[in-house]
Amino acid sequence: MGRLAIGWLAAAGAGCGTLGGDGGGANELPNRGIVPYEKVTVGGADAGASDVGADVAPAPGSPFVLQPEDPKGQRIAEPSAVVDGGRVVLFAGVRTVKGGATVIARAEAEDGVRFGPLETVLAAEGGPEWFGGAIGAPAVVRDGERWLMAFAVGDGAGIGLATSEDGVAFTPGAGPVLTAEGEDEAGGVGSPSLVVGPEGLVLFYEARREAGGPAHLRRASSPDGVTFTRDGAVLEGGVDCLDPQGEPETCWDAFSVETPEARLATTATGRRVWRLFYAGRASAKGKADLGFAASFDGLVFERYRFNPVLDDSVDERAPSNVLSGGRYLLYFAEDRSTKGQGVGLAIDDAGAPSERF
Repeated sequence: MGRLAIGWLAAAGAGCGTLGGDGGGANELPNRGIVPYEKVTVGGADAGASDVGADVAPAPGSPFVLQPEDPKGQRIAEPSAVVDGGRVVLFAGVRTVKGGATVIARAEAEDGVRFGPLETVLAAEGGPEWFGGAIGAPAVVRDGERWLMAFAVGDGAGIGLATSEDGVAFTPGAGPVLTAEGEDEAGGVGSPSLVVGPEGLVLFYEARREAGGPAHLRRASSPDGVTFTRDGAVLEGGVDCLDPQGEPETCWDAFSVETPEARLATTATGRRVWRLFYAGRASAKGKADLGFAASFDGLVFERYRFNPVLDDSVDERAPSNVLSGGRYLLYFAEDRSTKGQGVGLAIDDAGAPSERF
């Protein structure tokens, strides 16, 4: 897999040994949580025997930490993880294949691996008209005692915002905070990522210039959580990639960059950095892999030079990254032709965490 020609993150990591890793004393080095990630297999050495509720428990040896109750009749997508009191709360959209009913649900795990049953927190059915009959792609954050959730509505029509006092019962606002508009969003918007920034809320999202076409990543911001102002595009498909021999090649994310998740982190030196995990595709029919980019201002992002950070034979998208118990946990939606579809997990447990969020 090729490498992008740019990447201050890689240069910084190589220069001061901040990536962590196995062997050679690397486990004692500061670790920024970019690499290395190792996938968890439920019931394997990483997870131990599964003992979660039977209605959602993957079988031993499963690549998924969470699956819908009816794997053949439902799809679970775009997870969003929140660390709450030492446990991990995972939110995700669940869609019924026949009939298209959509809900947003949550599950909990004390260890971040063995999740209990899914519990619906918001449903399209019975919701306000502006839901457009469909909701999904939740992005949940804590703002003090409040829980905030951005979510996609109407299959590309817009993005809504809901609030909660307990992370279980969410109340949607009076209407969407963002609706698709202009040439850059003519094909729809979705997959929001919400950040509580120093000057208010920041919303990252994917947009398509034509229906079914490639996506790019955009940003909007709001001082009050009510009115959002578009800040423009923050990431487009990759260009100017070189192979290990320095020859031009198609970038791993040349066709489309999708499903962003941004986190505002603090480095070991006290500096703020915007971390962005996202999915990328090299071609219209290609599988998605997961990559990383970062920014000091939240507007201009630079890719990690050695992207993708997760790259194998299956389709992976919608990453959600948290730091819990000294480990970086990376959740993602995964499609496997032989074992179905669900939420996967990869863990970076090497070295001392040096970026906290």
